[in-house]
Amino acid sequence: MWDSLSIQVFKSFCAESVVNKFLVPKDDLFIAGAEADAAFHLISGTVDYVQTPDSALVVEQSVVQVQKSVWICEAALWTHWIHVGTAQTEIPCQLLCVSAGGLMQTLSKHRLIQEVTAEYGRQFHRRVVSAGPPQTSWPTDIEVPFADYAEIVVGMSAEARRVIGLNALQHISAPKFQWSTSGQERVEALEQEVLGGTSTLLINSEGNTERVVSVALIQIDGLDDDVFAQVGRLRDGKREAEVKLPGGKLRPDELPG
Repeated sequence: MWDSLSIQVFKSFCAESVVNKFLVPKDDLFIAGAEADAAFHLISGTVDYVQTPDSALVVEQSVVQVQKSVWICEAALWTHWIHVGTAQTEIPCQLLCVSAGGLMQTLSKHRLIQEVTAEYGRQFHRRVVSAGPPQTSWPTDIEVPFADYAEIVVGMSAEARRVIGLNALQHISAPKFQWSTSGQERVEALEQEVLGGTSTLLINSEGNTERVVSVALIQIDGLDDDVFAQVGRLRDGKREAEVKLPGGKLRPDELPG
């Protein structure tokens, strides 16, 4: 989204704060107990992430193979983070390394980018400090519960969601609606929903515009293995079958879990 708000700031960030990192087999990307100062995006290869009881809240050693296109240690950008595991390569790898210090310096160059990014960081931090049993697993270098991009955006302030949503609207394919009055009307209606805060739009990892909503479901099990569920709804005075768990939308200030 930064490139849409200011291409100059985006280029400056990439030049000053992002570097390519190449690792050979048996290289350590980071080790448990060290202070984190960067996040990594795995472009090619795989990384083994190892946690042991002496450095993490696990009862036995665990190994997770991280695949390409995954972000590693994003928490370093938004928190004072200490690695709770060791990341080691088994095959040659290429990663993008994003400096936490460089990110902070870049934010001072553009007011709107600073405000939206700071709000994103606050929401990410909330999820880090709120994570833990029994509601969730503990946060690690490769996963923070409920901290996917879409999950964070729906919890951001109304103003930040408007900025992100209006930016996402610009990416809706213009030719698709160019000669369609109904298509243009749908886009205009969606724009009003974004401005009014009733819809949240974003650009997903595949580069497509996506409408998202955060929903909490309730599962109630009986002693005889029965499950409490909604079996229908009344719509326009008519009964319709619709079997699902009961639930509802979360408020922006509510965390999942």
